[in-house]
Amino acid sequence: MRSTDLFAKRIISSSSKRTVRNQPILSDFHETLLDELLKNILQLSKVSPFTHMPTIGLSHDMIYMECAGNEFLSKYLKSMAPNSSMYQYYFFEGIWKSWIDGENFEDERDYCMYYLLKDRQWTTYDVEDLLCWSIIPRTDDGWYLDTKHQLQLDPSGYSQVIGITLNNDTGDIEFMFAQAKKNEHNLFDAGDVMDIVTNGISYAYFTLDPPNVEYHSHPFNEMKYLPKRLVNIPNYLLTLLHTDYLLKMISTGVEICSQTPFEMRPTSENLMQRLPVHICEELQSIVKKKSGLLTNSIHRFWIQPESEIEYEQAYYRNFFGRTNENITQFYLSDKIKMCVKKHRMKYDEKGNLIDDKDDNENDESAEAEFARVFTKYYDEIGEYFPELLRLKELLKLSVLSRIIQSRYESQCDLAAQIENDTTFETYLTEVKNKIGNYPTGSVEADEKTLNAISNNICKNFFCKKSNLKPYLFDWLRHGQHKALVTFVKQSLIQCKAKLKFTIEKFSLHYDDEDHDDEQRLNNDTTQCFWVPAAFSSDLSMKVYGGVILTPNPKVRTGVKNESEKSKKSKTTENVAKLSKKSKDIKTDQNGNIKSKSHVIGRGAGPSGDPKIHSIPFNSKKGAMEAAKKDGKENRPIHHGVNYEKKEPAHWHPADKDGKIIKNGKHYTYGRYSKT
Repeated sequence: MRSTDLFAKRIISSSSKRTVRNQPILSDFHETLLDELLKNILQLSKVSPFTHMPTIGLSHDMIYMECAGNEFLSKYLKSMAPNSSMYQYYFFEGIWKSWIDGENFEDERDYCMYYLLKDRQWTTYDVEDLLCWSIIPRTDDGWYLDTKHQLQLDPSGYSQVIGITLNNDTGDIEFMFAQAKKNEHNLFDAGDVMDIVTNGISYAYFTLDPPNVEYHSHPFNEMKYLPKRLVNIPNYLLTLLHTDYLLKMISTGVEICSQTPFEMRPTSENLMQRLPVHICEELQSIVKKKSGLLTNSIHRFWIQPESEIEYEQAYYRNFFGRTNENITQFYLSDKIKMCVKKHRMKYDEKGNLIDDKDDNENDESAEAEFARVFTKYYDEIGEYFPELLRLKELLKLSVLSRIIQSRYESQCDLAAQIENDTTFETYLTEVKNKIGNYPTGSVEADEKTLNAISNNICKNFFCKKSNLKPYLFDWLRHGQHKALVTFVKQSLIQCKAKLKFTIEKFSLHYDDEDHDDEQRLNNDTTQCFWVPAAFSSDLSMKVYGGVILTPNPKVRTGVKNESEKSKKSKTTENVAKLSKKSKDIKTDQNGNIKSKSHVIGRGAGPSGDPKIHSIPFNSKKGAMEAAKKDGKENRPIHHGVNYEKKEPAHWHPADKDGKIIKNGKHYTYGRYSKT
């Protein structure tokens, strides 16, 4: 079914380049083209038996056969659709491309989604769990709010990353953050900080691409990302997804509901009402701005840093103005600019979606204008969609992660140098030769020798005298120097590389060589990674997206001074305190926050039955699975929303006889559920 597309693209490409060349009749491109056409003939034979046509000379016969062929193929695909996702897909594609009439686009989209998900052993609830992210509040029926909102992060969150202090005298690591004022957004919390630094996230790439090169009108987009370990940080990964998805919806003018069956409606009805009028007027969807045909218009829009991340390294000064180089401070500038980029795309001869190197659109195109306007108002749009501002802070946290990783590597190098240094062994040999036999027979002389050597070693190698003496005594009396050498070197390492042990204690390092061997964008095949594509029955354009968070740090003097003069409410968080906070913020596999404080109402009620014990979840499926697990895999019992009492819908765990287990547990979700 791609044969016509392949020929059309080749003809257009050839007609635009009318230079005469001496080249083989069949070039490499033609060979590839013929090979792909043969593959597509085989594919077509699977889809429709009405493939071979008789030789026809008259134009009206050709028109008749075209109409008859379309009518036959339409009815054939419809009859075969319930048997295979392939037939259902091509039937849906025909409706979207308007060569199949009289069918309901939304209904066939639902069927197509169902069958394609079924092939992967996924359900629409798996997709819903990706879209119903509790950090972004939505209406009860799954749409974006039309008013300004706050991100639903832990209440003790932060608005800005200021910097970090690394104290090698004590081994302490302190993060410097700004706390949000009443009119500001909390953009990250302790969980985000620990997730990024413990997983060594120093960059991130994310895209939404077509899942199948054969299905150009696939109703889903596929998430791909790098590094692969982002799957272990759901709130980070879902931030990339939802910012990219937001950009996709605004650019196409199509809002997608987060709840099954993922209905679509114009963004002007709700989503864009959140923004000021002057931004809405400039930030019209490409469809409204575009002049001319949109057929086969394929573009990628992505978000990335536009500016470098400026920082300043400083050393701590005490009350008397003395500099202590063992205490290093890094301050990050808040003057980070984000931008939206765009590039036209095309299908190559093998059906893969690639960048169009011949993109000769002038800078006045609707796509280029959209990217410019979004970049111009990025921060202002972020005030109404704070997930966009959150990207900046995640980017700065990745710089802190890189700083910690770099310090850890340098401290490991220092530890290795100390371990490989033979100076101490040489010192022991010289001492042994100098003192001769030990013990000498004189208790007083032996004690004097032991104390002199002990004092010298403690002074130069930072050992504790009480711990050193047993090793020193064994060496002097029995010549056992290995244990002494190990103890002394480890004492020196613990003194000179205190930060190394703090970083290891809280797992603030990541071994890329052992765990991060992926080199290309990918995803976790054990989980659903599809989201509904943003297009509608009257929209012929396709938009793919992406987010690139690759910091480009640059040293600049004055960043510290700017930070100190800022009126923002600053706070410092020791890594131990931050780690404890992070553990108190528990998330499920979809990144939904579940704090200890959310488990409420323990004890017994007046009837003697256990008091209601509400455990909130973001999705119906999540609540159901938790109740099922609590009931030892027996089917749980569902109760709907009680609007009069404002009680949320919930699941009860049940026993093997289908009766509610009276443990007081309500696994709640949706409206009135206190997440």
